[in-house]
Amino acid sequence: MSSIRSREFEEGAGRPERFPSVRSTFGTPAGHTTESGRDDRDGHDGPDGEAADAAAESADDEGWEEVRLPALGIILDPQARAGRRLVWLLLLALSVAALVYSVHERLGYLFANPIQMNVKLLVNRTLYFPDLTLCNRNAFNLTAVELHFGQMLRETGATYADHRLAGYSRRRPTPEHGHLMMAALVGHRNRTAADVWRLVRHRLRPLLARDQSPHGLPECFFGRGVQCFEVGRWREVVTVDGVCWTYHNNNSMKQTGAYNHLYMQLIDTEPPERQVFGTPGFQLLLHEPRDDPRLAVHVGGFLATPGQATDAEVLLEEVRNIPRPRRPCRRSAQYALSRCEADCFSRVLLRRAGCALPFMSAGRPCSTPETYRRAVAERERLLRRWSGARCRCLASCDYVHYDHIVDKIRYERPTARTRVFYNHLFFERRAEEFSYSTWKMICDIGGSLGWTCSASILTVFEIADVVYAKYRARHAASRRQ
Repeated sequence: MSSIRSREFEEGAGRPERFPSVRSTFGTPAGHTTESGRDDRDGHDGPDGEAADAAAESADDEGWEEVRLPALGIILDPQARAGRRLVWLLLLALSVAALVYSVHERLGYLFANPIQMNVKLLVNRTLYFPDLTLCNRNAFNLTAVELHFGQMLRETGATYADHRLAGYSRRRPTPEHGHLMMAALVGHRNRTAADVWRLVRHRLRPLLARDQSPHGLPECFFGRGVQCFEVGRWREVVTVDGVCWTYHNNNSMKQTGAYNHLYMQLIDTEPPERQVFGTPGFQLLLHEPRDDPRLAVHVGGFLATPGQATDAEVLLEEVRNIPRPRRPCRRSAQYALSRCEADCFSRVLLRRAGCALPFMSAGRPCSTPETYRRAVAERERLLRRWSGARCRCLASCDYVHYDHIVDKIRYERPTARTRVFYNHLFFERRAEEFSYSTWKMICDIGGSLGWTCSASILTVFEIADVVYAKYRARHAASRRQ
């Protein structure tokens, strides 16, 4: 019996095994050695290393089936035909390229800062009256010029002929005669051009006609029976056209209509034939209190002429701009475009003339007749072809613009009857706004993502999650090795 068992065992030892051994399937237990006498933990040359490599390769393909992208399942399917996988890979590449182009275009549009202008017509219970700058087109008083010129002749012993005024006539003076007399006053008694302008300027009250009352009050009213001096103040301002006046009323306007705001009767005391320093009439400019009328009153505003009744309806427009690279602006409550342009005009004139006229804020003042005549001639030439674009001044981002509608009719008196008023409490607000926001860009990109790749933002997160999981698995495997 024992001999039979021993023979069966010996015969079985030479037969091939019907089932693979546990060792061949699961590898050598830890601490055991292979026939080569090496520990399997030292490398991947044995069955354990091959299994680990196979597991790593299979791990690379795992996880992508979780990503809900139609083309990705076909491309990663090893059983699909190579041609089919190539076609879908090409379609996916084209879709991704279209998506990248769409994202690039939307980002470029966002960074271009597209702007839209919103216009609203609003009504308010009160409105502020604009500042009004008044200039006599006949810039200086010829009577005052003759008075001071005569005093100079008596003090110096000179004659009219010494100043090229031999043919001067008080009844028919010429503009050239007037400017020669003014230039002769510069330098006398060490007077500068600013001193001379102040001596021969028009006074405000003589320019206002008197009413028919026993007291002869100036016809300047703000509201029914209320003198304009009582509710506002006038101040002198020196402009390119001479000495002018600016009226400021800080009270809010609750009532509208031609009889409730500024009313003036303007008259020049000089007869028309003696108005040699300009043309008959008065220049008026409506502006913000922060604006500088030195140059703006010459190029803007409206004209009130004697013998006409001028009604100017005020239109208020509130503007709010957004600074951007293509159209920059300055966001400051003290900055004004008109001041920047007036300073620029003064700098250009100073370089050409060599001395400063009274309206210029910097430079050596003109103090001789020759320098004054040269500066005045340069001023006239520069004003004829002046453009504010040469200054490169930035506009204000937020400002109030006062426009006007002027209506004129004949007037029976030789005065310039002028009314400036609000006809209603409506005003227009123009505000710039960004027409394309970051959220709109995200929505557009999401639409492009669905149209090109049949995906959504969640698909992007799924791809990121799979990539991150594979990165962590690779990193952990490299650390174990």
